Amino acid sequence: KSTTSRRSFASTSMQRARTPNPDVLHTVHIGDAATFDFYFARGKQGTEISQISGEPLVIFRGTAGSGSYTLQRNGVLITRTNHPVSGSKE
Repeated sequence: KSTTSRRSFASTSMQRARTPNPDVLHTVHIGDAATFDFYFARGKQGTEISQISGEPLVIFRGTAGSGSYTLQRNGVLITRTNHPVSGSKE
């Protein structure tokens, strides 16, 4: 069983997303405030991915192009999409 260090994600879920590139593992983490997309390069060669949602937070062993990213072997891309705020707490 995995644990989250020093953070509590009360209503979160993990799901495997479909990606058109079989050399990329795409996992989605949906939290209360944001959705995080994790892209892992699984192939032996570099691979290009496009149609990425959210803003990039981490690019490891990869480069950003115009509208796409190239991940080298064992490369990682993590993006974040904020959820809209509904109501305010006063």
